Amino acid sequence: MGATLLNSSATTVSVCMRDKYGWHSYIYKSVTIWFKGHLFNEVESKLRLRIAEYIENNFDCIQEKFFHQLVSSLRGNFAIVVITDKCVFMSVDKVRSIPLFYIENQHNFSIGNYAPLLKEKSSLISENIDMQASLEIAMSGYSVGRKTLYTNLFQLTAGEFLFFKKNKKIKRKYYYTYAPWKVHDTSDKTLKKEFTESIISSLQDVIKKSKGRQIAIPLSAGNDSRLIASGLKYLGKNNVLCFAYGRKDNFEAKASKAIADKLGFDWHHVELTTKKVRDYFTADKYKNFLDDFDGYYGISFGREIAVVDILKSNSIVSKDAIFVNGMSGDFISGAHIPSQITAFKKSDYSYDELLELSFIQFINKHFGLWKSLLSHNNYSKIVNELMLLSKDRKIPMHNKHIHGIFETIEAIERQSKYVIKGQEVYDYHGFDWMLPLWSEQMLNFWEKVPLQYKKNQSLYTKCLIENNWGGVWKDIPINKKKIDMIWLSFIRLFFKGLLAPLGKKKWHQFEKNTFYYWMDTTRRSSTFPYLKVLFDRRGQRNYISWESEKYLNSHGIKFSSLGLKK
Repeated sequence: MGATLLNSSATTVSVCMRDKYGWHSYIYKSVTIWFKGHLFNEVESKLRLRIAEYIENNFDCIQEKFFHQLVSSLRGNFAIVVITDKCVFMSVDKVRSIPLFYIENQHNFSIGNYAPLLKEKSSLISENIDMQASLEIAMSGYSVGRKTLYTNLFQLTAGEFLFFKKNKKIKRKYYYTYAPWKVHDTSDKTLKKEFTESIISSLQDVIKKSKGRQIAIPLSAGNDSRLIASGLKYLGKNNVLCFAYGRKDNFEAKASKAIADKLGFDWHHVELTTKKVRDYFTADKYKNFLDDFDGYYGISFGREIAVVDILKSNSIVSKDAIFVNGMSGDFISGAHIPSQITAFKKSDYSYDELLELSFIQFINKHFGLWKSLLSHNNYSKIVNELMLLSKDRKIPMHNKHIHGIFETIEAIERQSKYVIKGQEVYDYHGFDWMLPLWSEQMLNFWEKVPLQYKKNQSLYTKCLIENNWGGVWKDIPINKKKIDMIWLSFIRLFFKGLLAPLGKKKWHQFEKNTFYYWMDTTRRSSTFPYLKVLFDRRGQRNYISWESEKYLNSHGIKFSSLGLKK
């Protein structure tokens, strides 16, 4: 839908909303409310009525404060748009699980839930490509801050809302920022107890919301999905389907089956061959998915899309199933904190120096899709953007918990813009989803945990093993990776010995180019020709590197225009 809503001497406001993939509109007299998502502490219909009644009763004096308090109190994954003749309000949740977009250009303002439609319907947007955003997408898979590929098209970021009142300025405010510097000096015993209570509460929310429906879990050999499966069993949820995918008999699938069998859950393996993957990811169905969820801010995280399609088309998963994965469990529990940050001697540096060092570590970890783009100039550009982001968010500037800045930036950037896009796979196929490891309870708990308990996920892993829900934590190895193809093991070992004198860096790059293509259990790399992978010398990290290049090319942006390292 496209409609002009407010027209004053100052600003014209247009709305472009798409009633698809879980979005629905509701009209109460003069109020239109668009909503997508699920809430754990509020009945959606009552929420809509509360908003409508407030506006009707305060039509001439609608306050931003009301909406600020409203979204701050909500617990769940959601996006909401409120439209009246007097004002427009739009907000994403605390982790930005469902995106919203807007266009600003002189005296015109447009909002929407689907970026291509917003761009199409609006004559306001310039066709000028934002080259800084393009560089960020090439290096990391997503753009930093509010930017998109187009200079006048923006996105709301995690914990942010926008409020516009007739004849007033547009206001953008952060009502929430993940704050892992709010550290409490608490005992190991107390933290273990609080973690257990928090995850139980999160999973109870999932069970209550499921109302007996099947829960489908992509179950790997790691901690996070295993925690969800074993926690649901511990709490008495039995209508659960676990599934794994990839090469036949890969190490992830073997561990997944062992866990599901131990818990007494149904289990299914979706075998992915090179041909099957290549056929799917080059078909129109996948192109339609990419087009339908393109927000112009980054690449898709749709690695499960073929798997979910197969599960659905073969009626392996229930039609009304809820997908629950372990996304962001590793991040929030401390796995992504670089050892270099924890090793800094803070007394040797000023705060600005520490901040810049932290940003460089962030770039090294999350902006290294292409080594050929890691020039000094590009480093400086990204550092500057991260600095501006930190100041805009008013992240506290102190030395004591410098790791917290790293975690905050990752939460509002990589996790909420790239990793969380994996949920779009479920949206595309018409399934509901939930994120219990990135719930309100988990956010509140982990932001107060001292660094010493986050290093190497020490608190997290200790709790999981000690609780030992379902008996799947002590006897079934965690992430015990193994090359299942004997021929590959021998060839790899031969070349490793041959290239050892050249050093680890040379070997690792050779290994990536030559062997990762075949070692990828998901077969995702096979969407690109092996010879392209083998002879590419630009320093790619993995298949995501080529995904970023392909995405930019589809929007007319050439890799060579992004400032290659000389």
